[in-house]
Amino acid sequence: MPALFPLGAPCWVEIPTSDLTTTMRFYQAVFGWQYELRDDDDKTEYVVATVDDVPVAGLRHSPDLALQWNLYFATPGLTSTLATAGRLGAQITERGHVVPGIGTKSLVTPPDAAPVGVCEPSTDWDFQAGEPASLGWAEYVTHRPHHANRFLGHLFEFTQTQFAYGHQVEYRVFHSAGNAVLATVGMDRNTPRQVPPRWIAHFVVPSDRGFTDTIRVACAFGGRLRFKPYGSPLGRVAVLSDPLGTRFAIMDPAPTMESRDDDAEDD
Repeated sequence: MPALFPLGAPCWVEIPTSDLTTTMRFYQAVFGWQYELRDDDDKTEYVVATVDDVPVAGLRHSPDLALQWNLYFATPGLTSTLATAGRLGAQITERGHVVPGIGTKSLVTPPDAAPVGVCEPSTDWDFQAGEPASLGWAEYVTHRPHHANRFLGHLFEFTQTQFAYGHQVEYRVFHSAGNAVLATVGMDRNTPRQVPPRWIAHFVVPSDRGFTDTIRVACAFGGRLRFKPYGSPLGRVAVLSDPLGTRFAIMDPAPTMESRDDDAEDD
């Protein structure tokens, strides 16, 4: 496994979609992604999104509507990590799916939680993050942050730091090899229990388009702004959904610290 990716480092992001054509068109308009097709180990079509010929995300067909993008975190030994997930009470919901140039990936789902991706990168692994039009940050939003913190902390041997800002009850940042890699966010106590937990993948705005214009293009191509944009330690953030309802966020890392002021109800 490449030394760049210790246990728990983000190493892939993927969207399952019931309408691959609509999803590809939308994210190409918003982020300028180009696409290439790869045959996975099931001999089914797998789409890899690229920026300047470097992979930034995966897209695959699914019969169901997806609430979230799936985040995958690196492991040097997939079998061992899956065994640990099982001991922590998780079910394996995707087992050993091989994507050429990426690696072997699985999804595990803890009780009453959103799926968590684990991936053993291949020797020819290639993935760009932290750059314009690519994954910049990941947040796991849940009613039960203490359970999520325990599961993620044990599974990936993360160190943790807790913060509080805006109206959030709890915001905990996880570190792998000294680098911040994700955060868990406690839902407001007034959030209805039927609102499911989810990952929110944050993508950096394209280099040739500003924050406001990125929102405008997303809405013009069928997306929806879920909350009023807000400032955070990450910079300027807006949470949106794509035309099929899958949540994601855009971020402009320019430094800012404003309190969050939602003007829409989560659902």
